[in-house]
Amino acid sequence: MNLLEPRHDWNPYYARTATLPEPEMTTPFLDQMPRGGRILDFGAGSGRWSAAFLRDRPDLVVDAIDRNIDEARLLPEPWQGQKIKASFQEFTTTQSYDGIWAFATLFFMEKPELIKCFHRLASALKDNGTISFTMVDRCHAAEAAKFHGLSKTEILEMVKKEGLKVTSLILDAHAAYGTANIVIPTFSVTARKIR
Repeated sequence: MNLLEPRHDWNPYYARTATLPEPEMTTPFLDQMPRGGRILDFGAGSGRWSAAFLRDRPDLVVDAIDRNIDEARLLPEPWQGQKIKASFQEFTTTQSYDGIWAFATLFFMEKPELIKCFHRLASALKDNGTISFTMVDRCHAAEAAKFHGLSKTEILEMVKKEGLKVTSLILDAHAAYGTANIVIPTFSVTARKIR
């Protein structure tokens, strides 16, 4: 199954992500955003992260991208930002962002495509912009065969190559996408564009 294509079980997945995350989950990222800044929610899904960003920081403009953006029912109306309907591979932008949020998205791509996609995201960051993303620990990616991952060393190399500096890297564990019973180790990474 290609996870970047629309899924037959998309609505049940969205139903499981139909609540907004608590403010303590968004605060570290949002604290780095300037007043009136612009964020890209890369892989918006149900729209829960975008809605949480606007709940906690209504001064921000949030653009949301997802192949199934029409399913992003948690996005508030009226919507100031852009709703972009595109796959991760199709994503291009001329917009610059103060922050990019890519929670549980990048590890759906095999390494060569992931590296290209990360380059496009890093290129869209403003100077001093922040990107936060999660990545399956490559050592454990086989436990959930749907995922691709990177090792800690590969993550650090990828980030450095794009002129970014890691400000936080935490090894954590999350329930695998679309499952309730598979928990896999993931890295939560925050990096800043230093120019």
